[in-house]
Parts: sequence; structure tokens; C-alpha cells
Amino acid sequence: FISLHNDSGGGDGAHVIHSIKGGLSKILATNIANSIKDNTIQNLKKYDPVWSRSYVNDKGETVDYYGVIRMTKMPAVIVEHAYLDNAKDIEAVNTPAKIESMGNAVAEGIYITIQENFGRWEEQDGNKYYYDHNGVMQT
Repeated sequence: FISLHNDSGGGDGAHVIHSIKGGLSKILATNIANSIKDNTIQNLKKYDPVWSRSYVNDKGETVDYYGVIRMTKMPAVIVEHAYLDNAKDIEAVNTPAKIESMGNAVAEGIYITIQENFGRWEEQDGNKYYYDHNGVMQT
């Protein structure tokens, strides 16, 4: 689950929020953040560009702060592409081409996560082969 946003509040740079449980959610967040850094003109938030947030609910349990992460039963992240009250950040998303570039960067982060954790298809000599997450070809 990927929730796409722009932010405000005086910050600087893209950042990605993941579940406090880490796991595949954190891996996905890290891959998306790295792809934004590598494939767009946007910088990452200086401190903690990949992070999580929690609170203690009325049952005394520490849970994810954001409902879209807490209530989703799959890896989930929130991508904040830019702070819209920051002139430099606006430059990273102020044209259709830059928005498309940002979308492609997020898609690449998702793709890398799938390739590294779920296996992949490869085409060789016109035939398609499936390799598991360990790189072993399956039959």
C-alpha cells in the first residue's frame, strides 16, 4: 500500500514513513527513498528521510500513528514528495515532467522491493524463466 502526498510545515526534502514493525514496509520505504534520491532532482529530508511514528492507544499498546499504515494488512508506506511551502522543494515537482519523474522513482522503488523479496521473471533467448527471491530458477 502506497499513499502519495506532498507536505507542508516548514520542512525540506522528500521522506517516506513506514510501519513501526519495520520488515518489508521499511525495506519498501528505503527503496523508494533511495530511488527518489537517485532518479529525481529532489533531495531527501536531512534527518530521518525514512522513519516511523507511534503512539500508545487506550489499551496501552504501542501502535503505528498513521491509520493508513496501522489499518492496512500489508506492507504500507506514506511517501511525502515535497514540502509545498518550500521554494526549493516546489522546484522538484513543478512541471508535468518532474511529477512523472517522481512517479517513476516511486515505481522503481516498488519494483526493486518486489525483485529483491518475491522473485522475478527474466527473458532469455525468447523464453521466460522465473527466479525465486534467492535467485534460484524455478520449474
